[in-house]
Amino acid sequence: MSMLTQVSQSADIQEMASEATGKLRIALGLSTLNQADIKRLSAALSLAAAEEVEHNSSFASRLKLLFDELKPSKKPTLAKKHTTITDSIDDGLVPIATGINYTFNPTAPPDPFFLVKLYGPAQLRKALGRYSATRLKETSQKLVADKGLPVKPMSKATKDELIEYIASQVAG
Repeated sequence: MSMLTQVSQSADIQEMASEATGKLRIALGLSTLNQADIKRLSAALSLAAAEEVEHNSSFASRLKLLFDELKPSKKPTLAKKHTTITDSIDDGLVPIATGINYTFNPTAPPDPFFLVKLYGPAQLRKALGRYSATRLKETSQKLVADKGLPVKPMSKATKDELIEYIASQVAG
């Protein structure tokens, strides 16, 4: 049976290596390993494999097959060209107000009340969609704390659920 079929197919290489190391530790009767022991085991395994490859063509073929099976299926991501915010955000938002007196704080969570003034209630969900789930959680927590809005458990909420909650509380 292939080592890859014994190890979870959806696991990444790091998880596969960790699981294989655990199986090897059990097979060799080793106790719990610390980082230094894992490095030493990896070195011993590499030395033993290098020696075995010289004498056992079947082992060499099997090792090459496993190596090829672990090859990433996707091409590595190439470095992206530098883009500006206006280049990367083209979601069709159109400001409906101008001359709003507002001081932007990039470290604060998004202010949905400002976004309603700037884009209107109809575009609020789209405007909130520009922010990460983490930032939206901060916004929902701030709404609850500052405005006394109804508390809803948000620790495992998806980005869409957070947007819907914020929009329903701010724009109705």
